[in-house]
Amino acid sequence: MKVKILVGILVFLIVVNLATLGSFLYMQWRNPPQPEFQRMGQGPRVELNLDKSQRQQLRALLREFRTETEPLNDQIHQVEDEIFALLQEDAVDPGQVEDKLKEIAALRLEINKRIIEKFHETREFLSPVQQQHFYRSLMQARPGPMGPGPRFQRGRPGPPFHNPPIDE
Repeated sequence: MKVKILVGILVFLIVVNLATLGSFLYMQWRNPPQPEFQRMGQGPRVELNLDKSQRQQLRALLREFRTETEPLNDQIHQVEDEIFALLQEDAVDPGQVEDKLKEIAALRLEINKRIIEKFHETREFLSPVQQQHFYRSLMQARPGPMGPGPRFQRGRPGPPFHNPPIDE
């Protein structure tokens, strides 16, 4: 008698588990879940409604911008590494660090000038409404004050990490 009761309970629990699993899979298939958090740097998605030629022109413009600014970004990373090396020295010269920071500021200013040039080039093939949406999406995708900067982009190495010397 005990075995029949245990088998009955076991069969009942298996049926409940299968029903729960089936309900879950059905709900997932019917209403796929929306991501709870957006990827970093991604604001609400804005549709520009670009036609094929506009998409091609915009891609070409962005590719051109990347190739133009890649050397500048590399210089920024190099100067940041130099600052990091200066800060690890025992006697840090604040004047040298300040000069390096000014160099970084000048490089970033040059990148910003090129951004504005490229944005003005979009006026040739985007409507005013598309320009507004494009500008808004660019502003939403930019890193915040504590957000990821150029150092955290894919394929970019961070500063060299050196363990502090251990005094024995």
